[in-house]
Amino acid sequence: NQMLIQALGVRFQKQVFDVMDFSKAFAASRLHVLSVPPGEPFSRLDLSAVKNSHRKTTLKYPMGGVDTFISAQFSRDQKGYLSVWAPESVLAFFNVEKLLDKDGIVAVRGKIYYVKLSPNIFDKLGSKIIIENQMNSREKYSFKVRDLLKAVYETGYAVNFPDRAYRMAYYDEVTEKGGRVVLNPNQQMLVFGTHQSKDDYPTYWIDPNTIPSDGVAVYTFYNGKKVGLRKLDNILEIYNNPS
Repeated sequence: NQMLIQALGVRFQKQVFDVMDFSKAFAASRLHVLSVPPGEPFSRLDLSAVKNSHRKTTLKYPMGGVDTFISAQFSRDQKGYLSVWAPESVLAFFNVEKLLDKDGIVAVRGKIYYVKLSPNIFDKLGSKIIIENQMNSREKYSFKVRDLLKAVYETGYAVNFPDRAYRMAYYDEVTEKGGRVVLNPNQQMLVFGTHQSKDDYPTYWIDPNTIPSDGVAVYTFYNGKKVGLRKLDNILEIYNNPS
């Protein structure tokens, strides 16, 4: 009976967590393409300078005796992935939802760590990620999902439109193969997010390969905000409220 109760409890937690907005990620709606740029861009940046910069958040822990950064990203099918990155040592990804069923494992400089999810069914973003040394339970790090989302948001490139501030990220996508989450360096995502309220970060993703170089594509973001994009090799031009 006790095993049945535990099983039902895990199932209930999973059902609740399934509907959690890990990051409210939407495919940005593309309205049309302007053949002629509408004046000077609001912002212009080299995407190679900001690529994967979201991995280096303020959630930094001395795992394996080296600085190890915890971050997150999502896929275009809205799955949330946790990343554990120790420069020159390890880069590992975990499907957050699957941590409900099975702890993740990551090695940093020869030390093995469990990666766990402790769900809070009454406060979804209060759910905790716990990283614990396999051989020394006193070495343990934990943080709430809301703290993770805030830390990732703050790593973004600032695009401060007059009517609303956004943060932009550009990163390599990940994919799941054979039960493992692996990096796909041949496919990227461009992401714009805005901070609407305490725990609300409406986010919009775009496949950078669909951004034209011979015109300006116009997209709609939060509350109908119009943003124009043009991509010239690695240079991204951003236009504010193009008509």
